[in-house]
Amino acid sequence: MNEPVADDPEDWNRLVARAIKVVRAREPRRTLVIGSNLWQSADTFDRLKLPDGDRNVLLSFHFYTPMPLTHYGARWTKVGEYRGPVRYPGEVVAERDLAGLSVDLVAAIGKHDRHFDRSVLEERIAKPIALARATSLPLYCGEWGGLPSSPRADRLRWYADFRAVLEKYGIGWATWDWKGGFGVVDREGKADEGLAAVLLGSGPPVEPIRSTGLGILQSETEVGDVKVAGATVFDAARVSTDSPAPAPTSGARPTPSTSLEEDERRRGPVGRRAFRGRGEEPSPEGRSHGAGLPRRGGPYVHAVVHGDGLVSLQYRERPGGETKEEKASLSAVPARLMLSRRGDEFTLLAGRPGEPPQRAASIRLSLPEAAHAGLTVCSHEADWLETAVFSQMRAE
Repeated sequence: MNEPVADDPEDWNRLVARAIKVVRAREPRRTLVIGSNLWQSADTFDRLKLPDGDRNVLLSFHFYTPMPLTHYGARWTKVGEYRGPVRYPGEVVAERDLAGLSVDLVAAIGKHDRHFDRSVLEERIAKPIALARATSLPLYCGEWGGLPSSPRADRLRWYADFRAVLEKYGIGWATWDWKGGFGVVDREGKADEGLAAVLLGSGPPVEPIRSTGLGILQSETEVGDVKVAGATVFDAARVSTDSPAPAPTSGARPTPSTSLEEDERRRGPVGRRAFRGRGEEPSPEGRSHGAGLPRRGGPYVHAVVHGDGLVSLQYRERPGGETKEEKASLSAVPARLMLSRRGDEFTLLAGRPGEPPQRAASIRLSLPEAAHAGLTVCSHEADWLETAVFSQMRAE
């Protein structure tokens, strides 16, 4: 049954169990493709139940997330009535673009997450991956795609990112569809060579993300021998008006590192300095350096959020020296960090969003009074482009 819809997920589980029992009585080794309730959504995979010990099952989910992008202009869904700007990556539909829309259309758009990038796509298939690992069964994305009515560069970046996520986890896939509304080939038989290259080529030839404004930060730079260039997207629409200083909320996509720097000398001699922010980096393969006072190649201090949730205070005491680390007891992604300086003493406070940060680590380190403050992102794989989101950042 394709894309089942049951008000009670247990109704679908009972039907699956009955169907498996009937088939197994005649064909014990037939491979069965089994999906989750509510249109084979990845979001409902934690409610799917399977008989124990059946190895001839292929788990299947469908993926059309985010709908305002993939179903832009679709006549058969409410969200398709929206015809304003959409973008990927970033805030797919900006708050300012909802003005003047009907209440029901705003509600339909509001059902979907607003911000998307590759890390969010990865996060959204966590439930199918978890069930596949728990059952040791193979996982298959039986449908995924987006309408060509959405902006072409954004659409192809979405295709490239989700293909990369699927292949990262060894998930087989079939795009929807070969020929038709979503198709690689349209109804007149014309092939979309660009989309075909993204889906089948060795390296998706899509338009790269361009860096935008940096807010209060002055510059960005790659650090080290970078194989894949990153970019920084500053989302001015999400800057709070009551914040002491505007800050970037959509972070860098670099490999291995991008550093955003603010020259603290503009603020006078260092007495007490505090750098606050929230870093989000859900990829277990990556590492997000939350907020710190970096000096490339020289002594530095970093408040760090790793992809697995580890929070730590990293530092180098002398140029070219070994990086050392003080680990916090907190493990959280996203995490709320505060790195403060009083003279030569640096203190990391950390907590979960919505909770007051607690003292996590402290070191003494001699740094010049005029230091650079910024944000960095690092991937542990030279060929992998990581994404981190920084929000609520300010310097005091």
